[in-house]
Amino acid sequence: MARFLTHLALEVGERNGQSVTIQLGMDRAELGLMLRMSRATAIETLGQLKALGLIECGRKHIEVTDIDALGLYASREISNVI
Repeated sequence: MARFLTHLALEVGERNGQSVTIQLGMDRAELGLMLRMSRATAIETLGQLKALGLIECGRKHIEVTDIDALGLYASREISNVI
């Protein structure tokens, strides 16, 4: 999820000072389905990213508060899986 959000922020995000807003056009459950996650897993994962201060969730948009930190988090998560 972190890697995907980083990619979306870089490709289609709208810069707002330090943050980047991603207009999703879908809810969080649908976002999870795109990543082959259950609704519960998607919401839990987004909650974890929010608790870390990396994102803020709104209605059909996600604000990435620090794109560099999110990218770093994503790369660490991937290396933990390998």
